[in-house]
Amino acid sequence: MEPTIETSESKPKLLSEIKPIEQGGVLIQTREKIKEVVESPLLSACEELYDKNIKTVASSANQKDIAAGNANILIDFKSLSPENQMIAQGIGEVIDSPHWGGQVVNILIPIHKDMTSVDLQQQAEQVAHRFKSQSLTWAPKYTKEKIGKIYGNPDWEKLTPTEIEEMGYFYAEDEDVYYASREHYKKAKEYKEKYG
Repeated sequence: MEPTIETSESKPKLLSEIKPIEQGGVLIQTREKIKEVVESPLLSACEELYDKNIKTVASSANQKDIAAGNANILIDFKSLSPENQMIAQGIGEVIDSPHWGGQVVNILIPIHKDMTSVDLQQQAEQVAHRFKSQSLTWAPKYTKEKIGKIYGNPDWEKLTPTEIEEMGYFYAEDEDVYYASREHYKKAKEYKEKYG
């Protein structure tokens, strides 16, 4: 039997090699957008949370976090269902954060300099697995009037749904409101159809 030769493709990347993604604080409008703002070791966990309609407001898992000894995921506490609030309180610390607009749950995952991104990914996935699917409470909905005010348009009443969609919104005709994306509307509707 020949020995296995580790290549850079097969060898797990060390957390100390993960560069920070400095972009953050954005409303995630699509699942695809998550990979632009979440470092690779936490990506699958944050995607799972998004799939469960849980709002992650920030996360960090890179070489800068090694000194502190923790990677972390911050979840908007007030947007959680009562069941998920209890789960969150059991695995993280609820803190007041004016920066994030209220209470967040800070979930810390211990790390060290020799930890691989795969090891951290597995630990983060275990955290995400504990949460339950919930209704989409955090996706903003806008009336035509509100969009007019956001853009300072005094003639907002004349805006057509097509014109507003060209501004990047999705018109939900059945609700007569606009979502930040078609995906948000679809997620909200799918949950209602599945769970009532």
